[in-house]
Parts: sequence; C-alpha cells; structure tokens
Amino acid sequence: MSSSRYILIPPEDLHPLTSNTGNEQNIYPDFDPWAHTEIEDKILLSFVAKGHYTSAKVNFESISARSSLQESLPKVAGMLAEQFSKVVHLREQTINKVSGESEESIRGKAKFTDLAGPGFSLPNRVTLTDQRRTQWLQELSSPNVSLSKLAKSIPHGFKRKQILEQCYMRQLPLQRAIWLIKSSYSIEWKSLTSKLKPGQTNEGVVSQLYNLWTNSMVSIMERLLFEMPKYYNDTAQAKIWKPRVSYYINLLGNCYNMGLMDRGVFNHWLVEFVEKVENFEFLPLSLHLLNIFWSGICPPTHGIEAPDNSFLISKITVVLLHKHHMILQNKSMINDENYIINDLQRNARLKESLLLRLKAFILDIFHHQSLEAFIMPNQNWDLYKNCLYEIVTMDKTSNEQAMVIKRKLELITYRNDSLQFNLLKQYKMKSSSLYESDGVEIDNLCDMQSILNVPFLDPEMTKILDNATPGYDWTLFVQQRFTCIEKVAQMIMWATNPSRKARYDGAHLVAKLLLLKTTSQENLPDYNMEDMIWKLVFHFSKLSERELSNIVELPSLYELLNIFIGYGIIKVPTYIRKLISSGIMYISDSKDKFFHCELLINLKISPLMKNQYNMMLKNIMEYDATYYVRYNYEQLQIQLNTAKEQMLQEQFEHISCLPISVKIWVSEWYLSYVCSPVDNVLKPVDKGTVIKNFTIFGLYLKEIFHFYKWVEFIVYHQLLADINALSALIDVLLYYENLFPLLINDQILFMKTLIHIYSKGLKNKDNLSYNITEFNPFWKFFMKHFPYLVEIDSDLQLQLGEVYESEKIRIEKLTKSSVDVITLYCNINQVNEESFKFGTHNFPGIFQQNLKILLKTESADACERARKGLSLLMLANLGDYTKFMSIFLKRKDYTIEQLVKLISVKLLTLDQIQKIIGDDILREILSRNNYGEGLWYELHKRNFIKKNFKIVLSMYRNSTSLDDRKLFLDLLVFYGPNSRLQEQVTTIICNCLRESNEDYSLILSLLRYGTKNIDQGTQETINIAKLYENLNFTNLWIFQAFTNYYTEALFNGATSDGQTITNFVFELIDLTRYNVLCSHLFDRVANFDVLEKLLEVFEADFFKKCLSEDPDDVHFLAVMIETIMNLSRKMNQSSAVISMNNESFRLLQATMLKFTSMNKTALCNSEMKLSIYLKIFIVHQKFIFQKVCDSLRQDRYDAEADLVKSLRLLFENTGFKLKLRLLLYDILSSLKSFVIYECTKKSESKRETRKLQISEALQNLPPFHISSFLDDMSISAHGDFDFLGLTEQPTPAEPEEGSQFFLYNKRTREYECGLNIEPFQLLPNHQSREPGSSCHFFNDTALSLSLFDARFDKKNPT
Repeated sequence: MSSSRYILIPPEDLHPLTSNTGNEQNIYPDFDPWAHTEIEDKILLSFVAKGHYTSAKVNFESISARSSLQESLPKVAGMLAEQFSKVVHLREQTINKVSGESEESIRGKAKFTDLAGPGFSLPNRVTLTDQRRTQWLQELSSPNVSLSKLAKSIPHGFKRKQILEQCYMRQLPLQRAIWLIKSSYSIEWKSLTSKLKPGQTNEGVVSQLYNLWTNSMVSIMERLLFEMPKYYNDTAQAKIWKPRVSYYINLLGNCYNMGLMDRGVFNHWLVEFVEKVENFEFLPLSLHLLNIFWSGICPPTHGIEAPDNSFLISKITVVLLHKHHMILQNKSMINDENYIINDLQRNARLKESLLLRLKAFILDIFHHQSLEAFIMPNQNWDLYKNCLYEIVTMDKTSNEQAMVIKRKLELITYRNDSLQFNLLKQYKMKSSSLYESDGVEIDNLCDMQSILNVPFLDPEMTKILDNATPGYDWTLFVQQRFTCIEKVAQMIMWATNPSRKARYDGAHLVAKLLLLKTTSQENLPDYNMEDMIWKLVFHFSKLSERELSNIVELPSLYELLNIFIGYGIIKVPTYIRKLISSGIMYISDSKDKFFHCELLINLKISPLMKNQYNMMLKNIMEYDATYYVRYNYEQLQIQLNTAKEQMLQEQFEHISCLPISVKIWVSEWYLSYVCSPVDNVLKPVDKGTVIKNFTIFGLYLKEIFHFYKWVEFIVYHQLLADINALSALIDVLLYYENLFPLLINDQILFMKTLIHIYSKGLKNKDNLSYNITEFNPFWKFFMKHFPYLVEIDSDLQLQLGEVYESEKIRIEKLTKSSVDVITLYCNINQVNEESFKFGTHNFPGIFQQNLKILLKTESADACERARKGLSLLMLANLGDYTKFMSIFLKRKDYTIEQLVKLISVKLLTLDQIQKIIGDDILREILSRNNYGEGLWYELHKRNFIKKNFKIVLSMYRNSTSLDDRKLFLDLLVFYGPNSRLQEQVTTIICNCLRESNEDYSLILSLLRYGTKNIDQGTQETINIAKLYENLNFTNLWIFQAFTNYYTEALFNGATSDGQTITNFVFELIDLTRYNVLCSHLFDRVANFDVLEKLLEVFEADFFKKCLSEDPDDVHFLAVMIETIMNLSRKMNQSSAVISMNNESFRLLQATMLKFTSMNKTALCNSEMKLSIYLKIFIVHQKFIFQKVCDSLRQDRYDAEADLVKSLRLLFENTGFKLKLRLLLYDILSSLKSFVIYECTKKSESKRETRKLQISEALQNLPPFHISSFLDDMSISAHGDFDFLGLTEQPTPAEPEEGSQFFLYNKRTREYECGLNIEPFQLLPNHQSREPGSSCHFFNDTALSLSLFDARFDKKNPT
C-alpha cells in the first residue's frame, strides 16, 4: 500500500471542471498526476534535462516588430482568403444543397459513421455449419452466455429477413436482437461503402439500406398477421403464434423508436394495410398496431403548425370513417366456426369495442390535427358525414369545448358542401300546396300539373329508377334518396305513369322501396306513408278523365295498390273510413265517387270487409246502379267460381276481363291448386307446365308475383322433370331479370338448390340434354349482378365456378372430339354408332334433314329430336352450321312463323336474319310476339333491340304503316328514359324533327302516349314555348331531346317563328312555373357554341338583376344558378377554361364593385345573390385568374387588379355566413396558388418581361383555421366566465405593480389574458347567498385556479 503522503488531495476552494455525476472522479485545472508515455520520457531526457534554447528572430530585441509583421501579413491574408474560398465552396456545394430526402427521414436514420471509439471494430462474418449456426443462435438467446464472447463474429449468410425471423422464432432478448440488427446494418453498410461507384454517395447507401430493411420488417409483419386464420382450430399452433406476434410487435416498436427503419415508409404501409383489411377478424390486431404507432402517423401539433404528412392524415381519416361506417352497417362481427353467427351479445360486445377504438382515433384527429383531414370527395362526404357527426357529438365535453366542436363541424360541413358545388338538393317546388294540406278536402281544387309538381322533387331518383338493374343496392338508395315523405308521391306517379306501363317491375320495385323504408332505422311513420298514398289517390279522383289518362295508367295503379295491401303498407278499411268521412260518396254533383267505386272494385277485399264494401256501392245506386248490380261482393264470388270452372276446363280467354280483385283471388286459388299433391305425390314439372303456368299467371291474370311463388315451390321441392323444363324456367328468370331480387326471398338458397338440381339430379336423369344445353349465360348473370352474395357465401361461389367451368370444358370438348358428337347424335336418334359416320362430307345432309323435320313434321317427339340434333351440330361446328343456315335463309323457302320458331328454340339469331335477309323480314319479325316455346324469343328480341337500337328505330321511322308507327313510339317511350340509350334517342328525335320541316307532331305523340282521344294538332296550333307547360319528371327526356334540337335551330337561324334564344329561355322558365326540372332541360345540348351562348344569356341576365334594385325572386334565382351549374359541367367536358365575352366580364366587375360597396346588413340581405355570383366566378375562375395575372404582370392598377382587393374585402365582411366565407376562401386560395405558379413559370418569350408581383391581399391570406372564418363579434365567449373573474385583454399591457396578474399558458409558453383579483372581502364564492344576507363569503380564487391547474406565482415563468 502506498503512503498516504503520495495521495493528492484536491485544493480547497477550487471548483472542479466537471460536475460530480455518479462515481466519476472530479477533474481540476492543472492539478492532476502526470501519466507519461515513452515518447514523453525521451523528450524529457533530450530537451528538458539538457536544457533547450530558442534564439530570437531579430538581432536586437529593442528593434520594433513592425518590419517582421509587414512581411508576414500579406502571406497570412492570402492563406486566409484561400480558406474563405473553401468555406464558400463548402457552403454552396454541401450546406445549401437541397437534399432529395425529407428532413424527417434524415433525422430518423442512424449515423453509421459514428459507431464507437477508436478501438471499436465490427464483428467479423464467419462461415459456420448449420449445427454451429444453430448453437450460436441458442447461445445468443440465452442471457447466461456473455454477449462479449459472441460479439466477435456473426455467422455468414444472415441477412435481413433471416435475422428478423430468427429473432421472433427464438425469442431473442430485445437488447441482443437490437444489437444483432445494428451489427448487421453496420456490416452491410461498410460493405456497400467500400464498393461505391462513381456518382454514389454515403447518404444514398444509407437510404437504400433503410428501404431494404423496412420492407423486410413490413413483409414479415404482414405475413404474421395473415397467418392468424390458420390457427383458429389449432390451439397448440395458436399458443406458438401469439407470443411470436407479441414479440415481433415489440421488436418493431423498438426499431421504430431507435431509428432503425424508414418511418415514412412504415407509416404509409400501416395506413394502406388498415385500409385493405376488409375481414373483421383482422381488424382488432390492425387497430392495435395503429394504436402503437399512432404518434408517428398523427403527431400532436397543438394547433400551432400543420404536420408534414397531411396527405397521410387525410388518408387515415377516410379509412377510419369507412371502417366505422362498415361496422355500423354490418350485422354480424363473428366469422368463427366455434360461435353461432346470431350470438347477439358477443356481436354487440365486439362491435362496441371496435367502434370505441375507431372513435378514439377519429376524435384525436378532430381535436388535434388540421381540419383539412376531413375535406374529402363528394361521394365520401355523403357517406361519412353522419358517422362524423355521431362520433363527435357523443363525446362528452364542456360547454366551451362544445362550442368549438360545433364551429369545427360547421366549418368542415360547409367546406365540403362548397366543394360539392350543389345548391338545389332537395329543392322544394313553388306549387306544392296540394301536398301541404292535412286532409282530403272536397273543395280543394287541383289540376294535373299541381299533382305532378311534387315537393322536394329529385330528378336523380327518377333517373335511377329508370335505369334499375337487378343488382342495384336499393338499401343505400333508401338511405340517401328516400329522405322525406313526399318522395312516396314521386315514386307512385313514376310507377303508374302511362309511359312506364311496359315496365314489368315498376310496381314491385316501388313496393320494395317503401317496405325497406318502413323497416329501416330512419323509417318514416307508417301512418304518414299511408296518409300520403291515400291523399294522392284522392287527388287523382279530382282530375278529369283526360287529365287522369295523361298521368296515370289505371291498371298499373290498381296493381300497385294491391301490392301495397299485400305487404301491409296500406289498408282497405282505412280507405273506406276516409271515403265516409270525406262525404264524397254522398255529393250528387261530384264525379269523384265513380273513380273511387272503380278503385274499390279492383282492390282485394277481405271477407270481413264485405258489408262495408257493399255499403259503399249501395250509396251510389241512385246515380249509377250498375256498380252494385254487377260488382257487389256476392257477384265477385260468383265470377270467382266461374273462373275456377273455366280454368279447370283449360279455358283461359275470359280471365283477362275480370276485375283485378277477382284475378288476385283466382291467382291465389290456382297457386294452391298447382302446388297441391295428387294422391300424396307432387307431380313433376316439364317444359309445357312451365310455359302454361307462366301464360296463366303472367299473361292472363297479370299476377307475376304468384308465378314466382310457384317457381320457388317447384325449385325447393326439386320438381323439375328434365333439362328442357329448367331451360324454360331460366329463360323466364332472365327475361324478368329485375324481378329476381324483388320476388325471390333468399337468392343464395335458391341458386344453391338450382345448381344442385342441375348438377346432381338432372345430370343423371337427362344426360343427353345436359350435354347439349348451355346455362352459362344464367350463371354469368348471377355473378355479374350479385357479386356481394357470391362473396358472402363461399360455398355458392365454389359451386358457381364448378358448373361454369364444367360446362365450358364440356362444350370445348364437343368442338374437338367427333367421337363424342357421334355418340350423342346416335343417342338422340337411337341409331347404331357403327352404321353412322359423321364428318364434313355428310354435315349438309344431316343439317337439312333435321331442319326439314323441325319445320314440317307435326310429331312433337320428332321435332324434339331434330332440335337436339341441330343444337348438337351448332355446338360441334359453329362455322359450318352458320354457313348452311345462311344458305337456308337465302333460299327464302320458309314462312315468318317458321323463322320465329327457329329463334324460339335457339337455333337462329336475329343478327343472322339482319345480315343475310335484310330489314324487311327483320321488321316483320320484330313486330311479332311469341310465347309458345317459352320466353327465349322475347328475351333475344329485347337484347337485339338494345344492341342495335339506332338501326331498329331507323327501320320503323320512315314506315307508313300504322302498326310500324305505333311500334316506333313504343320503342322510343320504353327505351327513351334509359341513360345508356338516351343519346341515341335524342339523335333520332332530332333527325325526325329536321326532316319533318318544323312539324312537331312526334313530340305531341310522345307527350300524349297512352292517352285516349289524342288530338294530334297541326303546325299552326302548336306553340313551342307552351309545350313546356307539360314538363314533368316523367317526360323530362322528351323535352331534353326537343330542347337540343330547338336551341340549335335558333342558334343557326333555322326557324321561322321569330324566336331568339334569350326570349325562348326566359319564356320557358316562366311557363314552367320555375320548375326545378327546367335546369335540366339543356343536359342533352351537345353543340359547344350553343352551350356557350346559353351560359352567356343566363349570366348576363343575373348580373343585370344584381345591378338593379328590383326585389329578389328566390325561385327564379334558384333555377337560374342550377341551370348555370349544369351548363358549366357540360362545357367542362369539352374545354378546361370557360371564357367570358367582354360585356359579361364588364358586368362581373361592376357587380363585384356593388357588393364591396355594401355594408354588412345589405350584404346579409343579398346573401343568395352573392352566393350565386361566387359560383359563377368559380365557373370562370381560370379565365378570370389569367386576366388578373396579366394585369399584375403589367403593373396595371385597373379593374382586374382591384378584383383581388375586392375579394379580400368581401372575405372580411362576410362573417355573417360561413358558407359564403368558405367560397371566398376557395377563390382566394386558388388565386394565390395560381399567381405563385405563374411567378415560377418560365416565359415563352425571350424578351425580358416584367416580374409578377403577388398582391399583399393574397400574401396575408389567413390559414385554414377556425379563427380565420369566425366573425370578430362571435369569437369571444368570455362572457360565460365573468363569474370566474377572467377578462380577455386585446393586448397584454404591462401589469401595474402588485395590482394585476396574468394567466400563463405552460403549453404555448405565452401570456393569454389578465386575471382581475378582487379584494378578499368583496369577492363571493360560488355558493348561493342566503336570503337576507348582505355579507360576502371568503375569497376562493386559489380554489378556482386549482381547477384549471393554475397558481399564483410572483416570478416570471419565462
């Protein structure tokens, strides 16, 4: 032990250089024992021991150093300048150079150059056997083995994915796993930097490494998540999988926090992964991952600055709202074989848990992120708006926070609505008094147009109904479109309109929509719906016979009301009570009672209502006794019994003349009759039975509903006898395709049963027909229109795929194998295969023989064999079959009936007839109907007309035959409302009008389609503008086509009536009574010049109205702006910039000056005009922006330059209406972006142009925050907190000494407002004062401050 005298003791009163942290030794200046080295010892012996002397640089020390400095200073200055040049070069090339990577990614990446101290070296890569490598990994995973022993080397061959997999499979301790990852990172980096190619940099290598490692981490995480369903039924594997996932998430979190992955790439992956997860089974774990890394995706901003990843925040917002919406809409959350799907309690718990997590994420974004995250496209906003309101309003907050939340929601809503650019959603029409009355008044006069002017008319609803497809989502339609009770009237009048009488699905579709609404969560009250239906019926009764026939097809109305009665939507007793209370049946001069009697006769009456029904008919016996004599309840029963006897005797001709109520009774009886067993055995159903029952139900009785009930019965009981019966049934289903989802209750079960019958039963029972009959069109029909049903049931998806592929392979085999064809043909004709040879040399003989038998023979069996033989020939060799069929058609040795028969049995197509024979025969065939062989002929004819619509109509257009003319009108009316064919319909109507030399009888015929006693009129009696008085939502497509023709004729001066576009446009608006449909009249105008002229006319008229002092006509302005919007949308399809002429632009500037000269009260009164003006401004904003930029570039202070200041002034003065302020903000922000873009754009001219100066009004545009859109008068809410002693100061003033305190915000580190402290004897507390007491209670200011986590502090906290 050394002596204590050699131990150095720190000197007293000397402060050490380093602070004493832990057990480290303090260091003192010049007070430390000398630790010398060998070199220092040599220096000591050589110089210090012997002494050292450095001679002076001057001869005499007394001489001044000036001479020496004069020599050295220029040299030093040169060296300094050289160093400064290097500094400037370094600054320009390195420091000021913009990096290609974001700052966040650079900050998040580790610096591999600073690995450790001078003596540090990376582990070496060594090649080990598999056994040694496994042993090394086991030792690494064991905490008992020292890491310093293992850190000298790493096995060769370990790379990114292998290392990560070994980490979670062997459960390495996290510290050692991080060491292994870091070491592998460093070794890979060192290897890559040593092989740098020219042009590569160290930063590029680091970025490449981060991308590779991040992608590896992400792929493993995704694979582990998707492995979850494999272990549902394997408990042992699930116990292994869960710790692995838990460990890997921990490892991933550590790598994320330590900067060992590219955080930007990982955040994007996580958002996309949550977005693509659709199965609810993966959602909990996905949301758990999102919760772990939430702070990286949505970092807290405290409202100060917007985060850099705003796009990612917007995307995750939409994703979360979508998940929330899907969970709310979904009934079952369980997809596990161990649990029952209808486990309501478990479902409710799962749904509540997921919704709570999603709500927490959405609320965090709402409260702490920019509101830009909730600005989304129109379709998303319409879908998620209710979800956002529900989430935010359910959050329990204080009154002050509730006010802020309300303002945020208003700002988000108006911002999205202004971007949607829709003004007339749910516009209530002017003439709606009929629908506002509460009862059914006798004295309430009404006409046809008053009934058609439905309140809240929605043209888009009519368009959707006209274009209905089998797989349309009607549940979503009910939620978005069926929003008020008045829509019931619109749908009923659509279904019963004469122009829709050919729609077989109209009544059933409307009934389903009303039924969906009554059963939905947001259903309308039942009595309101029923009252609206009967009210409309009473309005119909007040019309004259001519007016009624113009808007209602009575058989369609009877059918619709009976369907409503069947679904329980309306009740006949309610109708009878309304008739009695109204007194209509007792008024002598009222003609309404006859309408109601006819309606009662055609409604299904239950036996319990027999007496009331007879009583109503007896009440009008003095006016017309035939109603009671012919149609009392007993007479209806007699007609029913007579019809039963006739049907049993196969006499169906007289059934069509029965009242609809009797038809319903007959249909119910016949359905029961055909479904009853004979001798306790259900009779098999063949093709003839299918056709017969369809003819009875669908054609004679007009009760297709009961036919579908019979179809379900024979399918579920598997009564189909053969393939031909199945084929006939499927033809009916395809022809009435829109009824499939309406009348088949369980489509999945129905399809499964049908596939089972086809592939299991009929395949063995009727194998011959099975091999030559195609059903793939029906399988494709179901998969195309009902994909959601196929996705729901995986078994159905598998079965559909199997039958589709097996039929496809079977048909392909027939085309390649003549042996199979010969076998099938011999089986069809029951001949020996050895005596029959099939080939190209005898194909014509076989074809002609079978064709002759089919067309000439009366034997049903021979015709069936010939049909099967020809079908086999067509499948085996389609080319030869088509060639010989063409030869047969060219010979013209046939009748029209024979061609129709060939088409009906699927051996001939209308395309072949059109191509080979010509239009004359085709026109005659299309005019015929045939149901003898089923519905294939009608189905094929309909598809052919759709496919060749323009050609078919051109064949009938110039025909002089009355039948052809009627068919031409039928086709126009039936297919005219269809959006896919509307362009062709418009072209055909316009061509007809041009060729007719201003003869508009075609338009009159279309408008009066289905009415009685049509007065065609002449050219002199037709007033063009007055035609538009007949405009309604059912004939809008006719007026659109006519408007397209007439506006183009006016523009080109091709009319002789002296009209101009301006007069015509405003006259038709007046004549249509400001109908909302008027704005859609120009939707089919295709000429761009005509559109431009129309837009100019409307805008000029609006600007003149703004400059005048006339009172506002709200309805006229509403129609005008909607028309301008529709015209601008059509013009945007052809041109990106919509220009204005000089006169319109001058009026726009003058109108802006008038708005800026108004005070806030005047602006508030002109709110609608200003809103329309801003929308017109946005329509032309690109053109106006370019004008403004040209003015700013040329430094002219004219009207264009003043436009910017005027816009900014309006923005400041429109605090009374948030929507207006948002529209102005849209314009100003877009103009600012446009000006900045123009500043950076290079000039095309080589001459030096004046630089564009950004206006100060644009530079100082406030950010998108709540404070930017609130009026100054409404921002402060301090009045609510006066009882706390808090007052808001405009500017923090210097506090008087000892008299005033300020509230200091510890988060923002700013003084916010002053705190007035009353003396203790004058400040009452929050308790109520006792009656009669005049004293004050103790000062509890300190208690009040503690509620806000505040305190008195005499020190300055900054």
